[in-house]
Amino acid sequence: MKQVSFFIFVAIAFLTSGGCSEKPGPVDPVVPVIESFSITEGEKVPVGLGSITVVYSVPVSLAQDPHITIGDITVTPSTANKVLTLTFGTLEYETEYILNIPAGALVNKADGAAAQPGSLTFLTEDYIHPNPEIPRTLEFHISPTPVNANATQQAKNVYAYLKENFGKKTLSATMADVNWSNGMSEWVHSRTGKWAAITCYDFVHYTHRTDKYADRYKSIDENGGWVDYDGIVRNATEWWNDGGIVALMWHWHDPLRNTQAFYCKNDSGEKTTFDVSRIFDRNSEEYKAVISDIDIIAEHLKKLRDAGVPVLWRPLHEAEGSFQWGAWFWWGNGKTDRAASCVELYRVLYDRLVNHHQLNNLIWVWTINLDQTDYLWYHDCKRWYPGDDYVDIIGIDIYDDPVAHGSHLDFYKKTALVAGLNKMVTLAECGHIPDPAMTYENKEMWSWWMPWYGDYTKLEKYNGNYWTEAFSSNYIITRDKLPNLK
Repeated sequence: MKQVSFFIFVAIAFLTSGGCSEKPGPVDPVVPVIESFSITEGEKVPVGLGSITVVYSVPVSLAQDPHITIGDITVTPSTANKVLTLTFGTLEYETEYILNIPAGALVNKADGAAAQPGSLTFLTEDYIHPNPEIPRTLEFHISPTPVNANATQQAKNVYAYLKENFGKKTLSATMADVNWSNGMSEWVHSRTGKWAAITCYDFVHYTHRTDKYADRYKSIDENGGWVDYDGIVRNATEWWNDGGIVALMWHWHDPLRNTQAFYCKNDSGEKTTFDVSRIFDRNSEEYKAVISDIDIIAEHLKKLRDAGVPVLWRPLHEAEGSFQWGAWFWWGNGKTDRAASCVELYRVLYDRLVNHHQLNNLIWVWTINLDQTDYLWYHDCKRWYPGDDYVDIIGIDIYDDPVAHGSHLDFYKKTALVAGLNKMVTLAECGHIPDPAMTYENKEMWSWWMPWYGDYTKLEKYNGNYWTEAFSSNYIITRDKLPNLK
């Protein structure tokens, strides 16, 4: 009896609760979501990539009008199980593309639920510029005016004079001794009785008057007070008033002051790990430090501007470093895309000095590095070139002279080709003065040449006794041969 009563009780309970007479409620639709793309956000891809796949959380099919786009190129979409495949033709080089999958472009294959939207930005690879054929003769087409439309009259005068002489004669130059002194030009004058046409100074110590790491590095002033911070302005102004042309460069120390170094790679001494690729982040400490340093240098350049002194301004020199060994200065040593980072830094520097500080007395000089071991020399140099809108003169530094005072015709032509034969070409630094007669005969007429200071200027194995011979050439311009450029 107890067992029968139990079954009666269960039956009554089942009937009371409705039993199986009530139908189950509707199942909620499952919205497909993207789980992965075959490429990553911001990735640089080959132009022949051909397709991108997208994996969803559930099997999907295409809506009637999916309208999936990758920029403005035609995309052919197809689905299989959970995978969407987008097929397309060849992409353009050096281009940013945005893949856009609108909401509802795909649906859940089982229940028709509209998929969530998705997007992805990617880049295409850089164009590999083939090395051009080196022509026997070069036909230049140089702008009659500097790239800065607001250049001062004095800057225009110097630029026009350099352009007039380019290809005909070469200006001589000396490098300042200890960055601001006229010691090297005075030494050359004492041996030859003539002054070089150009003297180049260096802002190497000028952004270290204060240091946030005072416990580790004292300021230069506290370290003996040997830096003459008014030296460049005073000596450069005097040089200009005496009829010479002024050039300036900048061995830029670590803007963050973590070190007192500008080298990121050398055999001895302190090195900096400053990451120039942070220049793209306007909120980064690196960007702010760069701007701070530029503003310090601008104050000195303004004094020259106000004194009517134009400047051949050569920042960020030798940025590429060596094809084999990489950069030796931090401005060529970004952790991502070294060339693009340096170009951005150069353009930031140009914009800050020209447009913000109104330094219209600057003639902008870009220095490339050429390496005989780099079989893609043209492509590599083009990637580092800031662009025709930012450069007045293109130059190269050469120290590995196979023959003392020999020709560098191959490097001359290659340097000119990097700028599309649109810019004057200078031997911005050199170990040996090239033979004036040989360069004229070869049509290797640099706008100017400049041996480095110290041993390169004084020692006989470099140029010690060669200055007199060089200055006696009709193809070399010394200061006494310059016209009034004021």
